[in-house]
Amino acid sequence: MRRLRFVMIMVLVLSISLAACSKITDNNDNTNTEPAIFEAEIIETGDRLLVAPDEDSSEYKSSDKISVGLLETEFFDDKGEKVSSDIFKPGDRIKICYNGIIAESYPAQISADKIELIGQNQ
Repeated sequence: MRRLRFVMIMVLVLSISLAACSKITDNNDNTNTEPAIFEAEIIETGDRLLVAPDEDSSEYKSSDKISVGLLETEFFDDKGEKVSSDIFKPGDRIKICYNGIIAESYPAQISADKIELIGQNQ
C-alpha cells in the first residue's frame, strides 16, 4: 500500500513537470509571429534607418527609437510606386511593415519587409 501511494505521487509529480515544460516551450516559440505595421518619423538614414515610432503605437512601448534593418526591404513612395531607399530623408513620415519581432536593445532593432512613404519633410 505504501509503495503504491509513492508510485502514484511520483507519476503525478512527473505529469505536472512535463506539462509545465511543454507550456514553457510553447511560449518561447517565435515562429508564429504575425506581421506588424506602425508609423514613424525618420531620424537618420544610411545602411539602416533610425526612426521614432508614433507614441500611440505598441512599438513605442518597446523603445522611443528603433533601428530598422533594410536588407530585404521593399520601398514604396506615397503613390504606391516601388522606389529605392534614397528617397527617404530625416523628418519624413513612413509606414513600416515587419515580422513583429523587436530586439530589446537601445535603440530597439527590427528588420523591415516593406516601408512606405506617407509624408515628406518639406
